[in-house]
Amino acid sequence: MKKRVLEGIAVETGSGNVFADIGLPDAEKLKIKSGLVIEITRALRKLGLTQEEARHRARRKLFARGLHRCG
Repeated sequence: MKKRVLEGIAVETGSGNVFADIGLPDAEKLKIKSGLVIEITRALRKLGLTQEEARHRARRKLFARGLHRCG
């Protein structure tokens, strides 16, 4: 990471993955998971759904397709 001083404050440019920057294991997986959470949250807001409402919708679709027994 590149270090510089900006307006008298030490600044370090990140790698684009905050999880890697702070040294967490599996940083790439964590970045992907956090991106997925962000996209799900955006979709729920766009649809005006709470997490509970989304869960009920998903369960109904799984049962309708007979997928509730998988896994």
